[in-house]
Amino acid sequence: MSALRTASVSIRGPRSWGKRGGLGRQQLFTDSLPDLDRATAVVYVDLQKAADISGDELPSQVAALRSVGLTASSTGDESDIHLRLVAG
Repeated sequence: MSALRTASVSIRGPRSWGKRGGLGRQQLFTDSLPDLDRATAVVYVDLQKAADISGDELPSQVAALRSVGLTASSTGDESDIHLRLVAG
């Protein structure tokens, strides 16, 4: 049985996402979240780092994937959700 792992997330306003620390300067982060500047909700996973933290290897079926990025935004009565898978 694998151990339960947790991560903490700091919630800040959309304008500060990716600006503090070094994450916003990483190419994989910006490739995964191209519309970050207007997003009101963000999910980002560097798959190799997640595998390293868990102590497991990425399954061969997804080994080509590098990251997953999801952004959500809304203006007026319209909402957008973008999901991006980065491979390479």
